[in-house]
Amino acid sequence: MNLTNEHEIVKMEEIIRDLTKKLEAVQAENVLLKELAFQSEQRYEQIKQLERQNEELQRQLDALTKPMEQKDDSSDSWFIHTLKHQNALIRTTERKHHPIHPLSTPFTFGEKKK
Repeated sequence: MNLTNEHEIVKMEEIIRDLTKKLEAVQAENVLLKELAFQSEQRYEQIKQLERQNEELQRQLDALTKPMEQKDDSSDSWFIHTLKHQNALIRTTERKHHPIHPLSTPFTFGEKKK
């Protein structure tokens, strides 16, 4: 009986060592998972901050480009401005009789067709 008890004690000690190793491994994994969760939370906050910055920069860009778009018409040369004006007049007066060509003039530079 003595041998059996000693044998059982050795088996129990071996089981305890195995369980202790597993416990240490699980605890180490838990530490790693906590660190990863912390880093993930930090990344999430960084992404949210970058999204807010991106939205603000987009608003600033829109505010800066809006006046430039409005100035596009005023930056046209006198010739282009005149052509646009003539096209507007042609569209309102002769829309039904003549096809509309963008930036075209009612003037011809060739011979008149008979």
